[in-house]
Amino acid sequence: MAICARTKSDGLNPLTGCLALAVSVDLQHWTVQAPLWAPHMSTCIECPDVFPIRGKWALGYFWHETRVRLPETLAGPRRRPVCEAPDSFDLFSGKTMDDGRGGLLIGWLPRRTNDSAERTWGGNMLLPREWYLTPGGEPATRCAPEIAAACSADATGGRGAAVFTPSMSTWQIALAVLSVLTLTL
Repeated sequence: MAICARTKSDGLNPLTGCLALAVSVDLQHWTVQAPLWAPHMSTCIECPDVFPIRGKWALGYFWHETRVRLPETLAGPRRRPVCEAPDSFDLFSGKTMDDGRGGLLIGWLPRRTNDSAERTWGGNMLLPREWYLTPGGEPATRCAPEIAAACSADATGGRGAAVFTPSMSTWQIALAVLSVLTLTL
């Protein structure tokens, strides 16, 4: 298990953030190992994630955005890809789940108070993204195929735009399962 941690400071460099490693044979008793990665680039490297991607290992973490490194082995070295944050600042605190075929990345879109504001904590959960490697071996993400297929179908039951009805400064959206949901503009 990868853990967000800090190495002991020498008093000169406050950038002691590292990814610690704990191992267990029974998931009840854990032994902390030497840090998996200690790059001395931050006081805290959040949301550590270790996952396979096309038969190789990937190390995901959050530092201003969801980033990834590609180690040759879990012990390293960790190659910094050309694009280490495939989704840029628009995917915060990503974590990977395994669907049996590869990593599905779940994260959230940061909130902004207006169009020019800095991104802040809070926001909306994004659609699951799929990690993959480009033909050149660089990490990238895309919408999971199942999500793309589901979104290409008609979710309105053949009613199209008729499910949206303007009604005196509110939009009423008719949903068969939820009856009527009213959103005030």
